[in-house]
Amino acid sequence: MSRSIKYIKFKISRSKFLNKLETSGYGLTATEAKERLQKFGLNKLAEAEKVSRLKILLHQFKNPLIYILLIAAVVTFFLQEYKETGVIGAVLLLNAIIGFIQEYKAEKQVRVGKGVHTLKAGDLIYRTSDIPASGATQAPPGPGCCGSR
Repeated sequence: MSRSIKYIKFKISRSKFLNKLETSGYGLTATEAKERLQKFGLNKLAEAEKVSRLKILLHQFKNPLIYILLIAAVVTFFLQEYKETGVIGAVLLLNAIIGFIQEYKAEKQVRVGKGVHTLKAGDLIYRTSDIPASGATQAPPGPGCCGSR
């Protein structure tokens, strides 16, 4: 049951691609797959630490333009130009709120969509003549052909 893998042409030839992955066009053998799993580890993203809401909020003030506006607010306050101080403060607050909302939503989407582009647990990884255990984390680097149960 040998299956030849069809490749999409990009900037390198099929033979260069196979040489770079150190394999043949028929996929990895079970032994090669096991060796690569030991060498490269499981096929999953590293867990990043969850970013707190406070860090996201404070991150909104790490910008040179914000520093300039903060200095301008302090200067106008000491010059007793309270309207200008209020306007600058409102701009800083609005910027922080909008930036916080956008960054918080983006962080949430990254966490939700983390597994979107991976193999699913029911997918099988076909190798040269056998089918190893299914699952995305068991797919080491190298050509293979996937199918669902």
